[in-house]
Amino acid sequence: MSRRYAGSMVLDISNSERELLFELIETAHREMIHEIDHTDARDYKKLLQDKLELLEHVGAKIYAARDETKKLTQSGLRIT
Repeated sequence: MSRRYAGSMVLDISNSERELLFELIETAHREMIHEIDHTDARDYKKLLQDKLELLEHVGAKIYAARDETKKLTQSGLRIT
């Protein structure tokens, strides 16, 4: 299921802040999967699955930014 998310926001964060955000997203992802697996209520499970999809979407953006920063750093550019 693909969704289009309306609006956008530019967030200027440091590398360490980006790493922390990615770790928090990974933790939330694991916990949400666990919650989905242990939920019987169909409506609540659907709500969690929708949130999980959004979390994965955000995580993919953070991961892509993290990879791009690593490539630039390895090429000799100084990233703050």
